[in-house]
Amino acid sequence: MNKNLSKVIMICLLLLVGALIVVISNNKKNYDNTSYKVEDIFNYDSNQYMEVIMNEQDVVSIYLNEYINNTNNNVEEAYKSLNEEYRLKKFESIDNYKDYLNNTKLSNDLLKYGRTVINGYIIFDCIDRYGNRYLIKEKSIMNYEIYLDDYTVEIK
Repeated sequence: MNKNLSKVIMICLLLLVGALIVVISNNKKNYDNTSYKVEDIFNYDSNQYMEVIMNEQDVVSIYLNEYINNTNNNVEEAYKSLNEEYRLKKFESIDNYKDYLNNTKLSNDLLKYGRTVINGYIIFDCIDRYGNRYLIKEKSIMNYEIYLDDYTVEIK
Protein backbone atom coordinates (compact mmCIF):
# COMPACT_ATOMS: atom_id res chain seq x y z
CA MET A 1 0.00 0.00 0.00
CA ASN A 2 2.87 2.37 0.78
CA LYS A 3 4.36 1.71 -2.67
CA ASN A 4 1.12 2.73 -4.43
CA LEU A 5 0.76 5.84 -2.28
CA SER A 6 4.31 6.88 -3.15
CA LYS A 7 3.55 6.48 -6.86
CA VAL A 8 0.39 8.64 -6.56
CA ILE A 9 2.25 11.37 -4.70
CA MET A 10 5.06 11.31 -7.29
CA ILE A 11 2.57 11.60 -10.18
CA CYS A 12 0.77 14.51 -8.46
CA LEU A 13 4.06 16.34 -7.91
CA LEU A 14 5.09 15.86 -11.54
CA LEU A 15 1.72 17.15 -12.76
CA LEU A 16 1.98 20.14 -10.43
CA VAL A 17 5.51 20.98 -11.63
CA GLY A 18 4.40 20.61 -15.26
CA ALA A 19 1.42 22.90 -14.75
CA LEU A 20 3.63 25.47 -13.02
CA ILE A 21 6.09 25.45 -15.94
CA VAL A 22 3.23 26.00 -18.42
CA VAL A 23 1.82 28.92 -16.41
CA ILE A 24 5.22 30.60 -16.07
CA SER A 25 6.02 30.22 -19.76
CA ASN A 26 2.60 31.61 -20.79
CA ASN A 27 2.97 34.61 -18.51
CA LYS A 28 6.45 35.30 -19.84
CA LYS A 29 5.15 35.25 -23.42
CA ASN A 30 2.31 37.65 -22.58
CA TYR A 31 4.62 40.16 -20.92
CA ASP A 32 7.25 39.95 -23.64
CA ASN A 33 4.73 40.73 -26.40
CA THR A 34 3.13 43.68 -24.62
CA SER A 35 4.49 47.17 -24.77
CA TYR A 36 2.94 50.07 -22.91
CA LYS A 37 3.50 53.69 -23.67
CA VAL A 38 2.79 56.53 -21.27
CA GLU A 39 0.87 58.30 -24.05
CA ASP A 40 -1.60 55.39 -24.17
CA ILE A 41 -2.58 56.03 -20.58
CA PHE A 42 -3.35 59.69 -21.24
CA ASN A 43 -5.27 58.92 -24.43
CA TYR A 44 -7.59 56.51 -22.65
CA ASP A 45 -10.94 58.19 -21.92
CA SER A 46 -11.40 56.72 -18.45
CA ASN A 47 -8.09 58.10 -17.17
CA GLN A 48 -8.91 61.76 -17.24
CA TYR A 49 -7.78 64.20 -14.63
CA MET A 50 -10.47 66.73 -13.94
CA GLU A 51 -10.04 69.51 -11.47
CA VAL A 52 -13.17 70.05 -9.41
CA ILE A 53 -13.46 73.39 -7.72
CA MET A 54 -16.02 73.54 -4.95
CA ASN A 55 -17.03 76.61 -3.09
CA GLU A 56 -18.01 76.67 0.56
CA GLN A 57 -21.73 76.42 -0.18
CA ASP A 58 -21.14 73.22 -2.19
CA VAL A 59 -19.31 71.69 0.77
CA VAL A 60 -22.05 72.69 3.22
CA SER A 61 -24.70 71.25 0.87
CA ILE A 62 -22.81 67.94 0.69
CA TYR A 63 -22.64 67.70 4.50
CA LEU A 64 -26.32 68.63 4.90
CA ASN A 65 -27.43 66.24 2.12
CA GLU A 66 -25.50 63.39 3.68
CA TYR A 67 -26.99 64.04 7.12
CA ILE A 68 -30.59 64.38 5.83
CA ASN A 69 -30.17 61.28 3.65
CA ASN A 70 -29.02 59.36 6.71
CA THR A 71 -31.99 60.58 8.77
CA ASN A 72 -34.24 59.02 6.12
CA ASN A 73 -32.29 55.87 5.27
CA ASN A 74 -29.82 55.12 8.05
CA VAL A 75 -30.95 56.63 11.34
CA GLU A 76 -28.14 54.99 13.32
CA GLU A 77 -25.54 56.66 11.09
CA ALA A 78 -27.32 60.02 11.39
CA TYR A 79 -27.36 59.61 15.16
CA LYS A 80 -23.63 58.81 15.18
CA SER A 81 -22.91 61.94 13.13
CA LEU A 82 -24.19 64.08 15.99
CA ASN A 83 -21.50 65.24 18.41
CA GLU A 84 -21.30 62.54 21.10
CA GLU A 85 -21.67 64.86 24.10
CA TYR A 86 -24.51 66.68 22.36
CA ARG A 87 -26.48 63.57 21.37
CA LEU A 88 -26.23 62.03 24.85
CA LYS A 89 -27.37 65.23 26.57
CA LYS A 90 -30.05 66.17 24.01
CA PHE A 91 -31.55 62.76 23.21
CA GLU A 92 -30.10 60.27 25.76
CA SER A 93 -30.96 57.37 23.42
CA ILE A 94 -31.47 56.62 19.77
CA ASP A 95 -35.17 56.01 20.45
CA ASN A 96 -35.60 59.62 21.60
CA TYR A 97 -33.73 60.73 18.49
CA LYS A 98 -36.09 58.68 16.31
CA ASP A 99 -39.06 60.34 18.04
CA TYR A 100 -37.51 63.73 17.30
CA LEU A 101 -37.11 62.80 13.63
CA ASN A 102 -40.70 61.55 13.41
CA ASN A 103 -41.99 64.87 14.78
CA THR A 104 -39.72 67.20 12.81
CA LYS A 105 -39.75 68.12 9.14
CA LEU A 106 -36.21 68.17 7.83
CA SER A 107 -34.99 69.35 4.46
CA ASN A 108 -31.72 69.27 2.59
CA ASP A 109 -32.79 72.49 0.88
CA LEU A 110 -30.24 74.93 2.29
CA LEU A 111 -31.88 78.32 2.84
CA LYS A 112 -28.84 80.10 4.24
CA TYR A 113 -25.63 79.43 6.07
CA GLY A 114 -22.88 81.24 7.92
CA ARG A 115 -19.32 80.39 8.84
CA THR A 116 -17.37 80.89 12.04
CA VAL A 117 -14.17 79.47 13.46
CA ILE A 118 -14.10 78.08 17.02
CA ASN A 119 -10.88 76.61 18.44
CA GLY A 120 -9.47 76.20 14.94
CA TYR A 121 -12.51 74.32 13.61
CA ILE A 122 -14.84 75.70 10.96
CA ILE A 123 -18.46 75.79 12.13
CA PHE A 124 -21.13 76.11 9.46
CA ASP A 125 -24.40 77.47 10.84
CA CYS A 126 -27.12 76.29 8.44
CA ILE A 127 -30.85 76.87 8.16
CA ASP A 128 -33.05 74.66 5.99
CA ARG A 129 -36.31 75.70 4.32
CA TYR A 130 -38.32 74.67 7.40
CA GLY A 131 -36.21 76.84 9.68
CA ASN A 132 -34.30 73.94 11.26
CA ARG A 133 -30.80 74.79 12.38
CA TYR A 134 -27.76 72.60 11.84
CA LEU A 135 -24.35 73.47 13.20
CA ILE A 136 -21.75 71.48 11.29
CA LYS A 137 -18.31 71.31 12.87
CA GLU A 138 -15.80 70.46 10.18
CA LYS A 139 -12.75 68.69 11.61
CA SER A 140 -11.25 67.98 8.18
CA ILE A 141 -12.64 67.33 4.72
CA MET A 142 -15.66 65.00 5.03
CA ASN A 143 -14.95 64.57 8.74
CA TYR A 144 -17.61 66.51 10.60
CA GLU A 145 -20.11 66.35 13.41
CA ILE A 146 -23.55 67.89 13.74
CA TYR A 147 -25.22 69.94 16.47
CA LEU A 148 -28.88 70.85 16.17
CA ASP A 149 -28.60 73.87 18.47
CA ASP A 150 -25.96 75.92 20.24
CA TYR A 151 -27.39 75.87 23.77
CA THR A 152 -27.50 72.17 24.76
CA VAL A 153 -23.71 71.89 24.95
CA GLU A 154 -20.88 74.28 24.27
CA ILE A 155 -19.36 73.77 20.86
CA LYS A 156 -15.67 73.19 21.43
